[in-house]
Amino acid sequence: MNLDFASVWEMISDIIPENDALISGDEVVSWKDYDLKSSKIATALTNAGLSANSKAGLYLNNSNEYLIGQNAIF
Repeated sequence: MNLDFASVWEMISDIIPENDALISGDEVVSWKDYDLKSSKIATALTNAGLSANSKAGLYLNNSNEYLIGQNAIF
């Protein structure tokens, strides 16, 4: 079993998809949406040529978007 962060968070989203995963101010993101948004970004990064051991960085303020992007990179 692969127990990296992305795999663990994906398992959580399968178990409790409607529960809150991220809260920033008035914005609340469910586990289902967190996984979906992260997957879309991960797919875009893969399509752009990134693969295992590629380097990626985030230049964002602390926010839900930062955590979604970080999960996508994982």
